[in-house]
Amino acid sequence: MPERFFLASILVHQVRSVALALPMLTARFSVSLNDSGWCLFCLFLFLLFAVFGDDRQNVRIPRP
Repeated sequence: MPERFFLASILVHQVRSVALALPMLTARFSVSLNDSGWCLFCLFLFLLFAVFGDDRQNVRIPRP
């Protein structure tokens, strides 16, 4: 479990650095969030929930 929080902290740091660099990138390349941008954003959210999502399917139910 601690490694999951460690990975989450790394991911938060990466997202924060990208968010801070985004205005510079948009000013330089005039990038707007078009269809491919939304696809990448949704893919990022899907991967985020796949990595840090619900793990209940891995829990073994103890037999009485």
